[in-house]
Amino acid sequence: MERITNEEIKDIIPAEFHEDIFGVEITEYSVPVKAPSALKKERTIWQWKKDCKVHYPKQTIVTFVSFCLVFTATLIISAFLMLQFNPRSVISVTCYIICVISLIALAVTAGCFKGHNTWQYAFIRDENGDVYYVDYTDEKLANALHFYELIPSDYKHDLRVTHSDVMRVAVLTYYFVFFPQKCKKCLNAIRDNKVDERVADACQKYGYKITSVPEIKKKSYYTFIRFNIIKDGKEAEVENLFDNCYEGYDEMVEYLDNHFEHDDSFMREKKADKIRNLLFAGIGVILLSIVLFAINTMIDVLIINIIAAFGVLLGIGLIAAFFSEKSKR
Repeated sequence: MERITNEEIKDIIPAEFHEDIFGVEITEYSVPVKAPSALKKERTIWQWKKDCKVHYPKQTIVTFVSFCLVFTATLIISAFLMLQFNPRSVISVTCYIICVISLIALAVTAGCFKGHNTWQYAFIRDENGDVYYVDYTDEKLANALHFYELIPSDYKHDLRVTHSDVMRVAVLTYYFVFFPQKCKKCLNAIRDNKVDERVADACQKYGYKITSVPEIKKKSYYTFIRFNIIKDGKEAEVENLFDNCYEGYDEMVEYLDNHFEHDDSFMREKKADKIRNLLFAGIGVILLSIVLFAINTMIDVLIINIIAAFGVLLGIGLIAAFFSEKSKR
């Protein structure tokens, strides 16, 4: 409520009405003044661009090729040794196990470098400036807006039946390695049918509002973002890699960077310790496996060779995880 003075009221009211019916001059008068409404911002949809190709930096390509060469060489050598010995011998069984795990490692390695193409996600900034995180494969959202049939049937089925994060990563890796075009075709169909605009209109109902962004690291071809959302009435944490092929990529990163608090020094130090532990654990497991191999040359027990073989692959996996996590920082 604002107060209007005598002089101001006289400028508004004609002179003949400056006195009321009793001849008393109006000295002060109060009128409600409406506060100016907050200016609404334009709604924005940040999501994967159509028909976009990722341009990887030299360091990423070298790392990817190096891992692939290591696992391919392991596969070839193991297969060669397996064929040279009796199928039931200790060496042959050990080599068979290494071959199988090497193939899995190759698929996971490929998935790690392709898995950041998160086509199924979008960030939507509404008219009030709030940002919502949307998952196009969410069954409730897809059914409500009638685009569930656009999602690859095997893909949505596998995601629905997998309850652990490990299995979800495995499913996503499988699809990004073997069916990347199928996934992109789904998003293109969603956009061609203007579904993304309907999703944006309903983001407050079907999206998850972002409350904070504790960590954001922009790299040459992707951005690692760790953020908190309101899900099922409580705060949950999400972290993922998002490509610079997102529409309005620089604008999205700048907005998240400027409008959310993301200086989490405690979590940063905790994560740095965790990353270092991966390296030390990997080296330690490989050294222990080498010792087991050396001991088994004298006693020749099958189970020891199997344990040592798994140990070597586990050690390589831990070291690979170290480089992967380090690249996110």
